[in-house]
Amino acid sequence: MNRMNLIIAGVLIGAALLAELAHAVPMVDLWVSRRLYVEGVGFPWQHTALGQFIDNDLRRIVTVAVALFLLDAVRGWLGRRTLLGLSKRGYLFVLLSVLISAGLIANGLLKEHSGRARPKDIAEFGGPAVYTPPLTLADQCDHNCSTVSGDAAFAFNALALALLARRRRAWWIGGALGFGTLAGVARVMQGKHFLTDSLFGGLFTVLTVLVLYRLMIDGRAPPPSSAD
Repeated sequence: MNRMNLIIAGVLIGAALLAELAHAVPMVDLWVSRRLYVEGVGFPWQHTALGQFIDNDLRRIVTVAVALFLLDAVRGWLGRRTLLGLSKRGYLFVLLSVLISAGLIANGLLKEHSGRARPKDIAEFGGPAVYTPPLTLADQCDHNCSTVSGDAAFAFNALALALLARRRRAWWIGGALGFGTLAGVARVMQGKHFLTDSLFGGLFTVLTVLVLYRLMIDGRAPPPSSAD
């Protein structure tokens, strides 16, 4: 079996096992968030300089980075020299990874239709909503809900770029997974998401990236430049 197929199968098995664990221990999210909550204060990490940086400045930086990537992709599609030096197929692979995982799956479907309230909005932490176990549809949130973490989903798309690296590929992959993990952990500490929101956001994204890589890139010889 192709190595990438084995990796995809492993991620699928991991997601299935995590789903079973979440159903078996439905209060795990509440337990973790309680350890981060301070009565009368809320989720303290949200009010730190780093927490504010993530919510404000980091999002602006990411927006600029995405804009620059799109400009680089356009240059590549026009046959001009690019900064990243990816092929047209490579740029398309990264864009599709983001659009499908963070755009369609995370924000378009799950966050809009899960109905699961965020930690900061449930009664246990001073809000009006009722806690919903992981992977359960609810009516406690109308829009931009807790399941899954869109920030984690977006951050894990760094894996798509890492898979296209021509040198030190393993290091880039490790860095991409680390970046996604940090984004997910940060959202949990801020009280914006439960632990499983970040875990499943990461798993769905990694799975999407790997499947697209298998279909679009794996086994194809990379072109010498950005032009196909």
